[in-house]
Amino acid sequence: MGLEDKRKTAYARGLAELIAALLLASAIAAAGCGGGGKGEGPEVPEGGEKAAELTSERFRPAVGSVFRYLRSAAGPEEVGGVPVNFPLEGDWDFSEEMGGEEQRFTVVEPFSAPGAERFPQADLCLKEENGREIIHRFYTQDGEARRQLGMHVQTEGGRESWCSYSPPLADLAFPLNRGKVLEEEVSYSDSEGISYYITHRLTVIWIGEMRVPAGVFPNTALVQDYEIMGGEAEAATRIIYRWYSPEVGLTAGIASRLGEDQAAFNRAASFRRLVSFEPAR
Repeated sequence: MGLEDKRKTAYARGLAELIAALLLASAIAAAGCGGGGKGEGPEVPEGGEKAAELTSERFRPAVGSVFRYLRSAAGPEEVGGVPVNFPLEGDWDFSEEMGGEEQRFTVVEPFSAPGAERFPQADLCLKEENGREIIHRFYTQDGEARRQLGMHVQTEGGRESWCSYSPPLADLAFPLNRGKVLEEEVSYSDSEGISYYITHRLTVIWIGEMRVPAGVFPNTALVQDYEIMGGEAEAATRIIYRWYSPEVGLTAGIASRLGEDQAAFNRAASFRRLVSFEPAR
Protein backbone atom coordinates (compact mmCIF):
# COMPACT_ATOMS: atom_id res chain seq x y z
CA MET A 1 0.00 0.00 0.00
CA GLY A 2 1.42 3.39 -1.01
CA LEU A 3 1.72 6.42 1.24
CA GLU A 4 -1.23 8.19 -0.34
CA ASP A 5 -3.41 5.08 0.14
CA LYS A 6 -2.37 4.95 3.79
CA ARG A 7 -3.44 8.55 4.18
CA LYS A 8 -6.86 7.86 2.73
CA THR A 9 -7.24 4.80 4.93
CA ALA A 10 -6.33 6.86 8.00
CA TYR A 11 -9.12 9.26 7.18
CA ALA A 12 -11.72 6.58 6.45
CA ARG A 13 -11.06 4.76 9.70
CA GLY A 14 -11.47 7.87 11.76
CA LEU A 15 -8.01 8.04 13.29
CA ALA A 16 -8.65 11.57 14.36
CA GLU A 17 -12.31 12.25 14.93
CA LEU A 18 -13.67 14.08 16.60
CA ILE A 19 -14.62 12.44 18.42
CA ALA A 20 -14.78 14.04 19.80
CA ALA A 21 -15.60 14.10 20.61
CA LEU A 22 -15.91 13.26 21.44
CA LEU A 23 -15.63 13.12 19.39
CA LEU A 24 -14.25 12.96 17.99
CA ALA A 25 -12.32 14.10 15.64
CA SER A 26 -13.35 11.18 13.20
CA ALA A 27 -12.09 10.24 9.71
CA ILE A 28 -9.35 12.73 8.89
CA ALA A 29 -7.99 12.79 5.39
CA ALA A 30 -4.27 12.82 5.12
CA ALA A 31 -2.66 14.60 2.22
CA GLY A 32 1.04 14.85 3.03
CA CYS A 33 3.20 17.44 4.81
CA GLY A 34 3.06 21.17 4.25
CA GLY A 35 0.62 24.00 4.87
CA GLY A 36 -3.15 24.12 4.52
CA GLY A 37 -4.85 27.40 3.65
CA LYS A 38 -7.65 29.07 5.53
CA GLY A 39 -11.02 29.16 3.80
CA GLU A 40 -14.25 31.03 4.22
CA GLY A 41 -16.28 27.92 4.99
CA PRO A 42 -20.07 27.56 4.96
CA GLU A 43 -22.37 30.26 6.23
CA VAL A 44 -23.99 29.78 9.64
CA PRO A 45 -27.39 31.11 10.74
CA GLU A 46 -28.00 34.18 12.85
CA GLY A 47 -30.20 34.01 15.92
CA GLY A 48 -30.61 31.59 18.79
CA GLU A 49 -30.17 32.24 22.48
CA LYS A 50 -26.97 32.81 24.38
CA ALA A 51 -26.19 30.33 27.13
CA ALA A 52 -23.85 32.27 29.39
CA GLU A 53 -23.69 29.42 31.92
CA LEU A 54 -22.32 26.82 29.48
CA THR A 55 -18.84 27.01 30.98
CA SER A 56 -16.09 24.40 31.09
CA GLU A 57 -17.13 23.14 34.55
CA ARG A 58 -20.37 21.80 33.05
CA PHE A 59 -18.52 19.71 30.47
CA ARG A 60 -15.95 17.87 32.57
CA PRO A 61 -17.10 14.26 33.08
CA ALA A 62 -16.03 12.46 36.24
CA VAL A 63 -13.87 9.34 36.19
CA GLY A 64 -16.14 6.31 35.97
CA SER A 65 -18.84 7.94 33.81
CA VAL A 66 -20.02 5.71 30.94
CA PHE A 67 -21.59 6.82 27.64
CA ARG A 68 -23.04 4.50 24.99
CA TYR A 69 -23.59 5.62 21.39
CA LEU A 70 -24.86 4.11 18.16
CA ARG A 71 -22.89 5.20 15.10
CA SER A 72 -23.98 4.80 11.49
CA ALA A 73 -21.17 5.12 8.96
CA ALA A 74 -20.82 4.83 5.21
CA GLY A 75 -18.58 1.97 4.10
CA PRO A 76 -15.71 2.45 1.66
CA GLU A 77 -17.92 1.52 -1.29
CA GLU A 78 -20.97 3.55 -0.18
CA VAL A 79 -20.41 6.75 -2.13
CA GLY A 80 -23.92 7.97 -1.31
CA GLY A 81 -23.20 8.36 2.39
CA VAL A 82 -25.51 8.12 5.41
CA PRO A 83 -28.86 9.98 5.01
CA VAL A 84 -29.21 12.81 7.55
CA ASN A 85 -31.77 15.55 8.12
CA PHE A 86 -31.09 18.24 10.71
CA PRO A 87 -31.84 21.97 11.14
CA LEU A 88 -29.04 24.42 11.93
CA GLU A 89 -31.38 26.42 14.13
CA GLY A 90 -34.20 25.54 16.51
CA ASP A 91 -34.48 22.22 18.32
CA TRP A 92 -33.32 18.76 17.19
CA ASP A 93 -34.99 15.36 17.41
CA PHE A 94 -32.73 12.35 16.86
CA SER A 95 -34.75 10.11 19.17
CA GLU A 96 -35.88 7.67 16.48
CA GLU A 97 -34.33 4.26 17.05
CA MET A 98 -31.73 3.43 14.41
CA GLY A 99 -29.18 0.70 13.98
CA GLY A 100 -25.45 1.11 13.87
CA GLU A 101 -22.17 0.22 15.51
CA GLU A 102 -22.21 0.42 19.28
CA GLN A 103 -19.56 2.59 20.87
CA ARG A 104 -18.95 2.63 24.61
CA PHE A 105 -16.95 5.49 26.16
CA THR A 106 -15.69 5.35 29.74
CA VAL A 107 -13.90 8.19 31.52
CA VAL A 108 -10.68 6.75 32.98
CA GLU A 109 -7.66 8.08 34.84
CA PRO A 110 -5.30 9.47 32.18
CA PHE A 111 -2.06 8.60 33.98
CA SER A 112 -2.84 4.86 34.07
CA ALA A 113 -4.22 4.45 30.52
CA PRO A 114 -2.21 2.73 27.77
CA GLY A 115 -0.11 5.33 25.95
CA ALA A 116 -0.19 7.74 28.88
CA GLU A 117 3.59 8.23 28.79
CA ARG A 118 3.22 10.04 25.46
CA PHE A 119 0.70 12.54 26.90
CA PRO A 120 1.85 13.38 30.45
CA GLN A 121 -0.06 16.70 30.51
CA ALA A 122 -3.46 15.00 29.98
CA ASP A 123 -6.10 15.60 32.66
CA LEU A 124 -8.94 13.74 30.89
CA CYS A 125 -8.99 10.38 29.10
CA LEU A 126 -11.86 8.72 27.25
CA LYS A 127 -11.68 5.00 26.58
CA GLU A 128 -13.64 3.88 23.51
CA GLU A 129 -14.62 0.24 22.92
CA ASN A 130 -16.34 -0.61 19.65
CA GLY A 131 -15.78 -4.36 19.20
CA ARG A 132 -12.83 -3.91 16.82
CA GLU A 133 -10.39 -1.84 18.78
CA ILE A 134 -9.85 0.05 22.02
CA ILE A 135 -8.99 3.72 21.69
CA HIS A 136 -7.78 5.97 24.49
CA ARG A 137 -8.22 9.66 23.70
CA PHE A 138 -6.20 12.09 25.80
CA TYR A 139 -7.30 15.67 26.53
CA THR A 140 -6.38 18.73 28.50
CA GLN A 141 -9.06 21.19 29.56
CA ASP A 142 -9.07 24.67 31.10
CA GLY A 143 -11.54 27.55 31.27
CA GLU A 144 -11.00 28.47 27.62
CA ALA A 145 -11.01 25.20 25.69
CA ARG A 146 -10.86 21.43 25.74
CA ARG A 147 -8.05 20.16 23.53
CA GLN A 148 -7.18 16.69 22.28
CA LEU A 149 -3.53 15.75 22.70
CA GLY A 150 -3.78 12.51 20.74
CA MET A 151 -4.86 8.87 20.81
CA HIS A 152 -3.54 5.41 21.55
CA VAL A 153 -5.15 2.55 19.58
CA GLN A 154 -5.13 -1.18 20.36
CA THR A 155 -6.67 -3.59 17.82
CA GLU A 156 -8.13 -7.04 18.45
CA GLY A 157 -4.98 -8.58 17.02
CA GLY A 158 -2.80 -6.80 19.56
CA ARG A 159 -1.39 -4.15 17.21
CA GLU A 160 -0.80 -0.75 18.79
CA SER A 161 -0.55 2.68 17.18
CA TRP A 162 -0.84 6.33 18.13
CA CYS A 163 -1.43 9.80 16.75
CA SER A 164 -0.85 13.26 18.20
CA TYR A 165 -1.59 16.93 17.53
CA SER A 166 0.79 19.86 17.96
CA PRO A 167 -0.42 22.11 19.43
CA PRO A 168 -3.32 20.12 20.90
CA LEU A 169 -6.50 20.22 18.78
CA ALA A 170 -9.45 22.14 20.30
CA ASP A 171 -12.89 20.52 20.10
CA LEU A 172 -14.67 22.85 22.55
CA ALA A 173 -14.24 26.59 23.20
CA PHE A 174 -15.78 28.03 26.37
CA PRO A 175 -18.18 29.47 27.24
CA LEU A 176 -20.47 27.88 24.66
CA ASN A 177 -22.29 31.10 23.72
CA ARG A 178 -23.87 31.44 20.31
CA GLY A 179 -21.40 33.10 17.97
CA LYS A 180 -18.32 31.89 19.85
CA VAL A 181 -15.51 31.26 17.33
CA LEU A 182 -12.10 29.65 17.71
CA GLU A 183 -9.81 29.24 14.69
CA GLU A 184 -6.40 27.57 14.70
CA GLU A 185 -3.89 25.51 12.74
CA VAL A 186 -2.33 22.34 14.15
CA SER A 187 -0.14 19.57 12.80
CA TYR A 188 -1.06 15.87 12.88
CA SER A 189 1.45 13.01 13.08
CA ASP A 190 1.18 9.31 13.79
CA SER A 191 3.10 6.08 14.30
CA GLU A 192 2.80 5.25 10.57
CA GLY A 193 4.94 8.27 9.69
CA ILE A 194 2.03 10.28 8.27
CA SER A 195 1.92 14.02 9.00
CA TYR A 196 -0.07 16.99 7.70
CA TYR A 197 -1.64 20.28 8.75
CA ILE A 198 -5.22 20.91 9.84
CA THR A 199 -6.78 24.36 9.80
CA HIS A 200 -10.14 24.38 11.52
CA ARG A 201 -12.71 26.79 12.86
CA LEU A 202 -15.11 26.02 15.72
CA THR A 203 -18.34 28.04 15.75
CA VAL A 204 -21.20 27.77 18.25
CA ILE A 205 -24.13 28.33 15.91
CA TRP A 206 -27.22 27.61 18.02
CA ILE A 207 -28.53 26.74 21.48
CA GLY A 208 -31.63 24.53 21.62
CA GLU A 209 -33.24 21.35 22.92
CA MET A 210 -31.88 17.95 21.89
CA ARG A 211 -33.83 14.68 21.83
CA VAL A 212 -31.89 11.43 21.49
CA PRO A 213 -32.63 7.87 22.67
CA ALA A 214 -30.91 8.71 25.99
CA GLY A 215 -33.41 11.48 26.77
CA VAL A 216 -34.24 15.17 26.32
CA PHE A 217 -31.51 17.75 26.96
CA PRO A 218 -32.24 21.49 27.07
CA ASN A 219 -29.58 24.18 26.54
CA THR A 220 -27.69 22.01 24.07
CA ALA A 221 -25.02 23.81 22.02
CA LEU A 222 -24.56 23.00 18.33
CA VAL A 223 -20.88 23.41 17.40
CA GLN A 224 -19.76 23.47 13.78
CA ASP A 225 -16.18 22.37 13.08
CA TYR A 226 -15.04 23.39 9.58
CA GLU A 227 -11.75 21.69 8.68
CA ILE A 228 -9.21 22.11 5.92
CA MET A 229 -6.71 19.26 5.85
CA GLY A 230 -3.80 19.50 3.46
CA GLY A 231 -0.14 19.28 2.70
CA GLU A 232 1.78 18.52 -0.45
CA ALA A 233 -1.35 17.37 -2.26
CA GLU A 234 -4.57 19.31 -2.77
CA ALA A 235 -6.28 20.23 0.50
CA ALA A 236 -9.50 18.48 1.53
CA THR A 237 -12.39 20.00 3.48
CA ARG A 238 -15.12 18.61 5.67
CA ILE A 239 -17.70 19.81 8.21
CA ILE A 240 -18.41 18.18 11.56
CA TYR A 241 -21.43 19.04 13.72
CA ARG A 242 -21.38 18.15 17.40
CA TRP A 243 -24.15 18.71 19.93
CA TYR A 244 -23.04 19.23 23.54
CA SER A 245 -25.42 19.14 26.51
CA PRO A 246 -24.55 20.41 30.03
CA GLU A 247 -23.54 17.75 32.58
CA VAL A 248 -23.60 15.08 29.84
CA GLY A 249 -21.34 16.22 27.01
CA LEU A 250 -21.66 14.93 23.45
CA THR A 251 -25.24 13.89 22.68
CA ALA A 252 -24.97 13.67 18.87
CA GLY A 253 -22.44 14.14 16.07
CA ILE A 254 -22.56 14.26 12.27
CA ALA A 255 -19.45 14.28 10.05
CA SER A 256 -19.68 15.24 6.39
CA ARG A 257 -18.06 13.49 3.49
CA LEU A 258 -14.80 14.89 2.15
CA GLY A 259 -15.17 18.01 0.05
CA GLU A 260 -18.53 19.07 1.54
CA ASP A 261 -19.13 22.83 1.32
CA GLN A 262 -22.86 23.05 2.09
CA ALA A 263 -23.71 23.87 5.70
CA ALA A 264 -26.94 21.81 5.73
CA PHE A 265 -25.98 18.66 3.82
CA ASN A 266 -28.21 15.56 3.67
CA ARG A 267 -25.59 12.84 3.16
CA ALA A 268 -22.88 12.25 5.74
CA ALA A 269 -19.85 10.06 6.40
CA SER A 270 -21.13 9.21 9.88
CA PHE A 271 -23.96 9.93 12.33
CA ARG A 272 -23.70 9.27 16.06
CA ARG A 273 -26.29 9.67 18.83
CA LEU A 274 -26.30 9.02 22.57
CA VAL A 275 -28.29 5.95 23.63
CA SER A 276 -27.55 5.90 27.37
CA PHE A 277 -25.20 7.32 29.98
CA GLU A 278 -24.27 6.46 33.55
CA PRO A 279 -22.78 9.24 35.70
CA ALA A 280 -19.91 8.27 37.98
CA ARG A 281 -20.98 7.07 41.41
